[in-house]
Amino acid sequence: MADLREVDMRLVLARLRPGSAYHWRGGEGYAAIGEWRDPATKKPTEEEILAEWARYQNEQAARKTAEDARRDKLAQLRAENAADLDLDKFGRESPLDELARKLAWLEQEIRDLRNER
Repeated sequence: MADLREVDMRLVLARLRPGSAYHWRGGEGYAAIGEWRDPATKKPTEEEILAEWARYQNEQAARKTAEDARRDKLAQLRAENAADLDLDKFGRESPLDELARKLAWLEQEIRDLRNER
């Protein structure tokens, strides 16, 4: 389990109580959090903060894994499609298969250029 000193408190507070205003005393850890401006909003416990931090880190790890997989797939497609279109294949294999593979690669390249997934 993480230590409160490792937690980005402001990020976690924004996730736990989005849009809620609070007093930031400054400093480190749980003591840096003052009271909420709205008396109906309760200050999260240390356990809630640590649980949300762990959830955030898991989300970031999953996002990074997915991004790495996407980048690896694109690198593999680039390597596979580095050569020009082989017109001789059309006499031996289905031309639609070769064209479909090239189109799929080009679509992936376009999504990458647009920073889409």
